[in-house]
Amino acid sequence: MDRDGGPSNGERYRENRMRTWRSTLVLLFLGLVAVAAVAGASLAAGALDGIGTDIRGDATGRCVVSLHGKGGDGRGPRALSGITHLAPAGNGDGDGWGPHHWEYADPTAYSAALKKVTEAIDDKSCGQVVLTGFSNGGAMAAKIYCSGESLGGRMVGVIIDDPVPDRTVDDCAPFGGIPVRLIQSEDMAARTGDGIPCPDDWTCQGDVVAPGAYRDRLGVVDPLSTRSHTQSDSRYRDLYDGWWRD
Repeated sequence: MDRDGGPSNGERYRENRMRTWRSTLVLLFLGLVAVAAVAGASLAAGALDGIGTDIRGDATGRCVVSLHGKGGDGRGPRALSGITHLAPAGNGDGDGWGPHHWEYADPTAYSAALKKVTEAIDDKSCGQVVLTGFSNGGAMAAKIYCSGESLGGRMVGVIIDDPVPDRTVDDCAPFGGIPVRLIQSEDMAARTGDGIPCPDDWTCQGDVVAPGAYRDRLGVVDPLSTRSHTQSDSRYRDLYDGWWRD
């Protein structure tokens, strides 16, 4: 204290510092509250816009169903720009490659595989479905298409991405009017040809055929090409955007 009984300079300095710290803490707290509010609003907007958010239902009726390749796995439903994206797990155990694959060669296996697809779209009340599949999943998508399946009239188009080119396309008889796009890779072409037996570690229906024979049997005149056997999902939206019904 000063000689007159008031606070000393040291005491005043400490008191001023305490006030400054208290003010700083209050401002920091208010800043964190503001950040949390903005983040909450952004998350809510993301949920409404469907930007990479988990979903429990479908508002638009537009669904894209992706069938993974051999050794792949399913994932939970996602929403992106008003479209529900579904990725069911295959009905096979992966056959040494990983979690799952699609078994479709015999009628019983095909029925079980198709049930996986229909259950996924029924669960989300999909009114319109674009079916896509890659590799082993591409062959499954081709079988669904060539079997004349329309998924209850909901299928608006099919993208078959570098499929295992087996005999699923023999006597292909699709449901009328459903568009189909095919992507084929140089990698797959180098490993296949007419009458070549299904490689031991692949899943096929019968033997494999050459790329030209496959697309002819599928009824595709303008396939897209890629160099490597990798999924071309970044190209899908440009292919299916015009397929949605009003």
